[in-house]
Amino acid sequence: MEAWNRCAPLNAQRLTLDDWKRDVRELQLWASSCMVAHEGDHPVAVLHACKRAEATLVLRLAVHPQHRRRGHGAHLLKSLSSKLAILGPPRLRAEVDENDADARAFLRACGYTEERTLTTWEREGGGGPLHAWTPVTVDQLVDGGVLADLPDTAWERALPTLLARKDDLNGLAAASAERIEGWALWREAGDSAEVWGARGLLPPLRWDRIVVPKISEAEVPARVLERDGFRPSPSVAWSSLRWHTRCREEVSGASHSCRPDCGFRLPFVGRRHQPELPHACRELGPVGAVQRARLRHPRGLRRSPIPAPGQELAVGIPVGAGMVI
Repeated sequence: MEAWNRCAPLNAQRLTLDDWKRDVRELQLWASSCMVAHEGDHPVAVLHACKRAEATLVLRLAVHPQHRRRGHGAHLLKSLSSKLAILGPPRLRAEVDENDADARAFLRACGYTEERTLTTWEREGGGGPLHAWTPVTVDQLVDGGVLADLPDTAWERALPTLLARKDDLNGLAAASAERIEGWALWREAGDSAEVWGARGLLPPLRWDRIVVPKISEAEVPARVLERDGFRPSPSVAWSSLRWHTRCREEVSGASHSCRPDCGFRLPFVGRRHQPELPHACRELGPVGAVQRARLRHPRGLRRSPIPAPGQELAVGIPVGAGMVI
């Protein structure tokens, strides 16, 4: 927290202990996947990452304004990928403001590839009768088998977050004789309602303002949202980017890529390569076997285009909760 509050720009949100605990609980912020770069006794760059079984999310990344353009941001990303090459999970993700061309260019230079667009939709006023909708809880949706993860959802809209927030979420479901046709989970935010989970349909909630943050086409189609009076927010569109690391599954003693057919460049791993965390990086957890492990180098892999120190872009990147380099 202290490193972020020191390195983040003045207009970025400062973190408190309650913020940190909330992110650990709701987003699975993983202390051993958080890193700090130091010069002397002072932190100059910080990375916060969340970890789940299928992926790791770069939640925040900041470099102190006086230490930018020295490769610290790319340095921390590369250090995290070196660790995940051994420990997994085999995917790194980032959710970036689509209007921030510099941020997207920086992540592409670090080997990320755009995966999908997540759009925030809004509606002012409106609403209608809820006769066809029945109150429902998160646990009831889980028991009914309809609250399952989709591959295209934003990190904050995924099942683990919904389960962690279940006591704060209201729910409605529309059911036919055969099945549940649609459902939505939302919470109050001042004079607005924020819909954090939905499938198929949205109920005609009677609020001055309804916000559906970072929703994918797989959750509720755009045509349905437009029919119900929602419009895309021009300032909040997100690109979900991913970067494949190595996985450590072994067959007959030989490592293999996590998805040979994915087409993404994987980071270079030498035949007897010992992953190294840079001397300036101090993880908030032990590395131990990560630095001592060895991997075999499968044929056909090329170097991931990580920029060398001094080649990094000086840009502001809101990844997840925030990213400033």
